[in-house]
Amino acid sequence: MNQRFSLTTLQLQDEICQRIFYHALQSTILAHQATLPSPLQVLRVQAKWWGKNCYVLSLAEIRQIFAGVTLGVYQQIEKLYCASLPRSIETVHYMIAQMAQHSGGAAPTPEAIWAICVYLEGKRQIAQDVTISRVCTEWYLVTFEPKVPLLLERGRAIHPVITCIVSQCPRQVIAFQIAPSSKSSSHRSLVLYDAIVAKRRPHKDGAKGLVLTLPARLNCDSSPTPNCLDFCRRLQVEISEQPCPAWAIKGLSAFWEKAAPASFTLQQFTLQMERYIRLQWGSSPSQEREQHDNEFRDLTGYNRDPVEVFSNLLQLLPVRDVVIDDVGCLAYDGLHYNSPFSVFWKGQKVQLHQAREAEGYGWIKQNVNDVLCQVTAQELVRQDGTIRPNRPQR
Repeated sequence: MNQRFSLTTLQLQDEICQRIFYHALQSTILAHQATLPSPLQVLRVQAKWWGKNCYVLSLAEIRQIFAGVTLGVYQQIEKLYCASLPRSIETVHYMIAQMAQHSGGAAPTPEAIWAICVYLEGKRQIAQDVTISRVCTEWYLVTFEPKVPLLLERGRAIHPVITCIVSQCPRQVIAFQIAPSSKSSSHRSLVLYDAIVAKRRPHKDGAKGLVLTLPARLNCDSSPTPNCLDFCRRLQVEISEQPCPAWAIKGLSAFWEKAAPASFTLQQFTLQMERYIRLQWGSSPSQEREQHDNEFRDLTGYNRDPVEVFSNLLQLLPVRDVVIDDVGCLAYDGLHYNSPFSVFWKGQKVQLHQAREAEGYGWIKQNVNDVLCQVTAQELVRQDGTIRPNRPQR
């Protein structure tokens, strides 16, 4: 007889399972949601005739649906579904089925996993909640090309593109990026990521101990990238095409015109930019970041990866298409990433988002709002299990 997938031997009580199933059916049907599994669609029709009493199934039916659901299975479903990053019910079911297969057992029914996930929806929302402060100000996303060569590897020189997020009130350069023109599109998303991260602050009443500040409007000097458009739409930030304020673009352009025809490495370019911003407006992005990092270094919420706090930021990180090999590893940029879960998608194409703050870890997904798992670069794992953020030469 096939032994069912079980993380512990303690089976959930029938009354608890019945309560979970009743709550899932009632909340889904009353909310007119279309997430009801196909075998249960008939209950939607029956409810119109006989009311919510038809949601109460017999104990025999409940035992059949929840067969093999132990306390350990319930806790594993809770851990997967109530994570800080979004994971769909379908993905949770797939992962539980894979765990069962690797353990040599049979997985719980899709209906049981669906019911438990819907029952846990309130806890999931708390885990993914974020406190946002919307200020009545405008940010400007602006790009310009200084006529100053940027020196790359082996002495090759190009003209870079500088992308900035500036605030009108108070006048401030919140973040900037320097990149070759071929990469300017992805850096428009990254500079928005940096600006939002720069504006996060600890708060005792904030979810996860933080408050994130978003502007009322984001004005772009050219067509925004699809990632920026989607991000602003989800967060209800108005976005439009408008020129940058003259005080910002003229000042920044004039500074680099004086520097021509000198050439700089990327590090020199960044230092010059920081120096000018600090002299012109009293503070630079890196100066503020260092000040806040020192001030809030003991606060757990502030020191978590921003994506783990605010999952929508994942949209703004560059994405790479990779294939997971037969042992669950995916290779990118000389590193090999994996996790205990990544083997579940062996042979499949996934999208890798490398963390902004470190190359030692990242996240993989197959759909926009469905994160499969976090992965770690094996070359950067220390003997004690901790992760080095970057390689020595980076």
